[in-house]
Amino acid sequence: MINNETILALSPHTDDAELACGATLSKFIEAGKDVYMLVFSAPSKKLSEECTQSFRILNKHEPDNLTILDYERRLFPEHRQEILQTLYDLNKTLKPNLILTPCTRDHHQDHQTVTQEAL
Repeated sequence: MINNETILALSPHTDDAELACGATLSKFIEAGKDVYMLVFSAPSKKLSEECTQSFRILNKHEPDNLTILDYERRLFPEHRQEILQTLYDLNKTLKPNLILTPCTRDHHQDHQTVTQEAL
């Protein structure tokens, strides 16, 4: 287990973090780490509600550590600067010790944008 206190998972879409690293996030939560998730796109109210419910089940101690933004799917590259500014501002306030992003080899343009701007 990595010895960090604040973990931030970046999820381009509502299910990406849970599918990619849900078990890892669960282990961090069980170890008493503060886990936050930033979701960049929820294409429908139903998916936003499901994501919120999923995160509350996963992170029952801190259900408010979830932020869902409204970037339009498949258009993240057009909003690179806004995404970078969002990450910069969040980093200043949250100061995470570890950030989980999609893989650098992921071919989805939204996933690539989030990871590249996080780097």
